[in-house]
Amino acid sequence: MECIPAGLAQINTPNGNSTTITRLANGPITLSASIPNSCFTLSKSISMGGPPININYNISPTCSGTYQTWFLSATPSTNGTNWSWSVGSVNPGSNIIVYNPTSATTQVGVSGGGSVRVNYNDLCGVAQLNGITVYSTCHAFAVIAPNPATDNVTVSTTSTSQLQSGAGKITELPWKIYQIKVLNKQVNLLKTYSYPSGVSNINIDVSGLLNGTYTLQTYDNSNWTSQQMVILR
Repeated sequence: MECIPAGLAQINTPNGNSTTITRLANGPITLSASIPNSCFTLSKSISMGGPPININYNISPTCSGTYQTWFLSATPSTNGTNWSWSVGSVNPGSNIIVYNPTSATTQVGVSGGGSVRVNYNDLCGVAQLNGITVYSTCHAFAVIAPNPATDNVTVSTTSTSQLQSGAGKITELPWKIYQIKVLNKQVNLLKTYSYPSGVSNINIDVSGLLNGTYTLQTYDNSNWTSQQMVILR
């Protein structure tokens, strides 16, 4: 009886009718046994160590400024314990926030991109590590000024889109705002402003709002982004 590849397990009684296999390292092995006075060899594939987990994810379609939420889950969660999610690598200018880091499922807020890793103990009690790349498709294309505001605020775009025109020429045009919504802390809609042709700079009246913090949502004809707006008089 032998294990292939060698080094992952030890056969305690290789020449007996029965034996005990001791795990030395994690990984798949093939256990082969030859039957005396027979032309047959039996083979069996065995995984040494607990079965691996996969990381499944769903991405929220909405934006909060440049942040986008990823929902991560270790599957199957029954194959591990002592979950610990943490930030791995972070791209320049990016930020990653991990929520609920000690369960099999977690939420991650991403601005820019990078990686998230999860440490856990498998069914054999062996420490394991897995990871996933996360990123945000949200862009901060609008800025609010002044903020805090009193009676009026100006909302203007801060980035450009590139259009390919004739003769290989690239034309840069400002992002346009097609709709603005103002919501209170209870996420109740207070004001809506619509611009069918799109605008890159617009002044809106907020004189009717009381002092406090509000959410200003802007729509670029493709995505919504959310930012905080403070009214202070």
